[in-house]
Amino acid sequence: MGNLESAEGGPGEPPSVSLLPPPGKMPMPEPCELEERFALVLSSMNLPPDKARLLRQYDNEKKWDLICDQERFQVKNPPHTYIQKLQSFLDPSVTRKKFRRRVQESTKVLRELEISLRTNHIGWVREFLNDENKGLDVLVDYLSFAQCSVMYSTLPGRRALKNSRLVSQKDDVHVCILCLRAIMNYQYGFNLVMSHPHAVNEIALSLNNKNPRTKALVLELLAAVCLVRGGHEIILAAFDNFKEVCKELHRFEKLMEYFRNEDSNIDFMKSRHTESEKLQVQIQAYLDNVFDVGGLLEDAETKNVALEKVEELEEHVSHLTEKLLDLENENMMRVAELEKQLLQREKELESIKDLDLDKFEELFKTKAQGPALDLICSKNKTAQKAASKVTLLEANRAKNLAITLRKAGRSAEEICRAIHTFDLQTLPVDFVECLMRFLPTEAEVKLLRQYERERQPLEELAAEDRFMLLFSKVERLTQRMAGMAFLGNFQDNLQMLTPQLNAIIAASASVKSSQKLKQMLEIILALGNYMNSSKRGAVYGFKLQSLDLLLDTKSTDRKMTLLHFIALTVKEKYPDLANFWHELHFVEKAAAVSLENVLLDVKELGRGMELIRRECSIHDNSVLRNFLSTNEGKLDKLQRDAKTAEEAYNAVVRYFGESPKTTPPSVFFPVFVRFIRSYKEAEQENEARKKQEEVMREKQLAQEAKKLDAKTPSQRNKWQQQELIAELRRRQAKEHRPVYEGKDGTIEDIITGLHRQPIVVRHQARSAAPPNGPPRAPGPH
Repeated sequence: MGNLESAEGGPGEPPSVSLLPPPGKMPMPEPCELEERFALVLSSMNLPPDKARLLRQYDNEKKWDLICDQERFQVKNPPHTYIQKLQSFLDPSVTRKKFRRRVQESTKVLRELEISLRTNHIGWVREFLNDENKGLDVLVDYLSFAQCSVMYSTLPGRRALKNSRLVSQKDDVHVCILCLRAIMNYQYGFNLVMSHPHAVNEIALSLNNKNPRTKALVLELLAAVCLVRGGHEIILAAFDNFKEVCKELHRFEKLMEYFRNEDSNIDFMKSRHTESEKLQVQIQAYLDNVFDVGGLLEDAETKNVALEKVEELEEHVSHLTEKLLDLENENMMRVAELEKQLLQREKELESIKDLDLDKFEELFKTKAQGPALDLICSKNKTAQKAASKVTLLEANRAKNLAITLRKAGRSAEEICRAIHTFDLQTLPVDFVECLMRFLPTEAEVKLLRQYERERQPLEELAAEDRFMLLFSKVERLTQRMAGMAFLGNFQDNLQMLTPQLNAIIAASASVKSSQKLKQMLEIILALGNYMNSSKRGAVYGFKLQSLDLLLDTKSTDRKMTLLHFIALTVKEKYPDLANFWHELHFVEKAAAVSLENVLLDVKELGRGMELIRRECSIHDNSVLRNFLSTNEGKLDKLQRDAKTAEEAYNAVVRYFGESPKTTPPSVFFPVFVRFIRSYKEAEQENEARKKQEEVMREKQLAQEAKKLDAKTPSQRNKWQQQELIAELRRRQAKEHRPVYEGKDGTIEDIITGLHRQPIVVRHQARSAAPPNGPPRAPGPH
């Protein structure tokens, strides 16, 4: 590849690409070699299918000219050269003088990087973004560093703050946004930016930049993302983050200030090149939109009786919902238990199928007992007295401690005694968690011990100080407090985690084992292969996300979608598949579960239980013994369920060709939830359309009957013949399949469209597809 052949020369040098002087034309190779080299050139150009098909129609002479032109084109710098430069700007150990000298070329490096991302072939961009280089992370980190001095008055170090201020005075933020825009123009890069935890947030925060051109560029890019499927929610989340970081009272507060500010509004609007009177009218209407609250209150008074009735109904519904939830959890637990038993039986069958069990039974049928294991609890008595620097008790800390103690309504002796005995009846878990914030520091302990050694009267100490003196003398205070918090919260955590694990187990097992769902996906694959047969040929599968595109593909008359046609086909030819969702259990519940967090919570409970075991071996407390005897089995079962849930989920995700690492349940199961919901709606709309057509047909027949009564017998016979011919044509038309059309789109196309037409109807905007969008058939690929 050209970008790897010429690695010398840093990004500070002027050109990022070079053209070799055209030598004499090389002789054309054999047709077979020519086609191979031409295919490589096409793949590196990353062209849309229609443009690539046009180039493939060139004769061999033109193909050879194109190959020669492309091979003369060489990339000057590989991606890692730019990444190393940007990382050197972020190095916190660099001196101020050295940083000032380095940063002089930062804007130039970024401009060359933007040109390379925009003009080089897709292989260069993929190398820049791969796991080894992590170019997107470096670019986002530099953007955050370049603008942090605008948003924060302090940074981890004064040197970092000064360096950031120096960078913010340049065009680096603007060029960084241009780089991200170039990356997002590729489907691969767009998906990386959308899934990056900070990229979109940092783009939105760039609205704080003082440069009007940068504000305009950011707004263009965010508006374009809004027009991509799922982008609207991402942008709203970015502005929520903007509100939190910039301390806004309301979302879009600063953005509205930019529009309202007369001084900056002119430059802001000019720099966007969208001097639209309609846009100004809309902004002014938004600002002038004031409600008559008094009038609304008067109208609301007439609805009090209805509202009271609504409250009664809501309360009744709430009770019914609670009962339904309990029944659902119970049912889900039963299903999960059955699925776990089934999984366990399958594992046992796999493990014993190769064993000679008859010989095993003959040899060991009377030797079933094994030696018992003695569990010896060791006692480890440790008491450490820490020494630290001498400091004074802080006044606000003492004040807050006094407020907390007043809430408890207990004396210092009662509180410490309850901590010694792990008494959660005397000290509720909420108070224990509040009290954990006041665990004595080493400095405070040293100060109190010194006070005692000097034999000064304890009565002269304030109540908070006397409490802290007793509090600090509790043996293994930190461990005791952590243990009490764990004891108090264990049941709540158990009740919260168990239904989530059961939902994952039941949903994963049912989705993988559902035969009706499998047949439904086979029908979709068959239709997609038929639609794409003239362009690509048959494929063996498609991404699950393609199910979301079935509603976007419309027939040539625009009256129905591909999903409506699938629902009709299933009802007519495969009626047993019409209720395929009955085999999918609790997918909606599983879609709301963060399995990664649940597994972390289960591990945390395991660490907490280990702490209780250790404390029980040291103190031999009855409360701890009773807790362990009651709840160790529950935790063991929860840990087994967690392992089963993880294995079941990993199995179903791999079964559908996805990776469990990149596809969490919140992404995997909602695909099925949306598909089921859309399928049910399509069925209902098909039924409504059918009834409407029957009503129209009856009206038409009635009108024709009236006309027929007034005609002669010969005219009636002619009319009947015409009706027979029309009926035959209608039946023939039903046999023809409707033609569906897809739609491609890119970030640059969307931004260009925004310049031409800044006001877009909402339902049209939602129809846009991501960059390098879906093929004509939305399913298989």
